[in-house]
Amino acid sequence: MDGKINHSVYNLITNFIRFEIIVPILFVLFIGCQLMASPIIGMADNGDFLRIISQVGLDHLPTLSNHDIYFNYINRYFIFSKPQNNLVDSYISSQTLLVKIAILVSKIIHHNANFDVTILGYIYIIIFGLGIYFICKAISKYNIAIWLRYLIILLMLMMFTDIGYTAYFNSLYGEPASYVFLLLTLGILLNVMEDNPNIVLLMAYYIVALLLLFAKIGNIPLGIVIFILSIRMIWLFKNTLCKRITLVGAVLIIASICVIYMAAPKSISQQNLYDSVYFGILMNSTSPENDLKQLGVDPKYSALKGSDAFNSPIDIYSKQFNKYFYSKINTYSIIKFYLLHPRHLFLEMQVIAKAAVENRPDYIGNYEKSAGLPPVSISNRYSLWNIMKKRFFPQSAWFYMAYFCLYFLVVVYEHTRSNIKQAKLLLEICGAIGIMAILQFLVVLGDGEFGVVKHLFLFEVLFDVSLLMTITWLCNKIRSFVSFAGGKLG
Repeated sequence: MDGKINHSVYNLITNFIRFEIIVPILFVLFIGCQLMASPIIGMADNGDFLRIISQVGLDHLPTLSNHDIYFNYINRYFIFSKPQNNLVDSYISSQTLLVKIAILVSKIIHHNANFDVTILGYIYIIIFGLGIYFICKAISKYNIAIWLRYLIILLMLMMFTDIGYTAYFNSLYGEPASYVFLLLTLGILLNVMEDNPNIVLLMAYYIVALLLLFAKIGNIPLGIVIFILSIRMIWLFKNTLCKRITLVGAVLIIASICVIYMAAPKSISQQNLYDSVYFGILMNSTSPENDLKQLGVDPKYSALKGSDAFNSPIDIYSKQFNKYFYSKINTYSIIKFYLLHPRHLFLEMQVIAKAAVENRPDYIGNYEKSAGLPPVSISNRYSLWNIMKKRFFPQSAWFYMAYFCLYFLVVVYEHTRSNIKQAKLLLEICGAIGIMAILQFLVVLGDGEFGVVKHLFLFEVLFDVSLLMTITWLCNKIRSFVSFAGGKLG
């Protein structure tokens, strides 16, 4: 009787307040207060801002010194300048579109004065809220107990609004674009994986998926999984138009992967190769000369061990270095080396695993200088999830290997024994999230140890999504067991 009354009260409340509307609004308001309340929180420039500001016509205030621009403090305002887009090193990113929208809004609000980066932050918050909306809309469709539904929301609030993720919103890094477009892609996917999806929503899915791929070069592996899911969706859909849209979307995804890879600035590719060898493979090497020989590189360059692309004692873009290093090595030779040297592979995995519990670099400040705090001050507000991960998660490669082995075993087991189509589709999405996480881990493995925490950003997000799904599954199993045991005892 009490259960019926509670259910009636719930229905009465939801008649006035729709679950998928009120929750995103609360999330948006929470992050708005989190980031925009004085003193505002963001991420200082480590030099990566140049990729975007040079193309959109922005620059740091001329009155600022390098001490104030890089690493130590965030800067809310930027001056407008002439775009300096170099065709050789042009950087293609969907983030540019969001920045240009923010610039237009800033010019309207501030009457063509300086650009206010918090406007870009608000745009990210809105897209984030839209992603939460679609996730909540999908949750409403599944047969999930009311208490579990709100447990999921509380976990999402703790995980996805952690300051380690949201602090990037008030910055010109590519991470926040990847973050919000990933959540939005996932949210829409949960709503289109059915026999007859909404046509407009299906087209929106591929638009957002393309924005996700173009957010950062490192997102290319995600496109591979999205393509595989598209092949699955072609077989799933009954509507001919949906099949055609999906086929076109799959072709666009593959074409985009090729475009992003081919258009990647040469300088970025060179930096990644340099770091993967000298700040990666050689870092734990007992015989760097021998390792370089096996990579096909002159052993005399072993003296560069421990240096990164930005602090190398030599000109890494010189013709000589290109002849003796870049012409001898590529991504495939790095992969081959790791496969032939499992000890090196495990040691690098261990370094990455230790860094994976921290979602913010500790050398990038979160506050404006006007806040009166020391340089490189890090905000600990709203960081409960990160604190819990650092305290309770094993900082070991074995942990992640064991976790993902069990994760995929559960996904495959549940998929084979389930007769409910909707459940099978949800499990396929769970599997796709796990594969994306592993691919992102491997991408970081190929980038070396320099800036590893920042490079792990998307892996950590995907891992958290997979963990949320795992917790939901466990809670549902416990609920079923308790109900079964209660029935037996009764």
